[in-house]
Amino acid sequence: MNARRVTAVAGVIHAAQKTKQTAAGIAASLEAAQLLQSPETAAEQLTLLAEVDRLRAQVAAVLGLHRRHTDSDHCFADDEAWPCQTRALLAPSVAPRDVPAHRDGRWTA
Repeated sequence: MNARRVTAVAGVIHAAQKTKQTAAGIAASLEAAQLLQSPETAAEQLTLLAEVDRLRAQVAAVLGLHRRHTDSDHCFADDEAWPCQTRALLAPSVAPRDVPAHRDGRWTA
């Protein structure tokens, strides 16, 4: 038995009972808190979230190179007209709507 998980489940059930939820409502609350997944699935999710963070950092690094010249309307990295193709293609990939924010493996959006 994992005491931390049991305590987390008890907290979610207690909060759901305060709002007089049905059993289905309590189950939905547990699912929303991601407490119904197996430890293996939770571990895989954390691995994938770490990969998302790594890829976002790579995109940010590339976007940092592709910036506007201070004295002209061209890209610093490849001298294309601003915004360059790289910037135009990668900039939307770091938008918050693509991947919900997460904290400790829990979705916040």
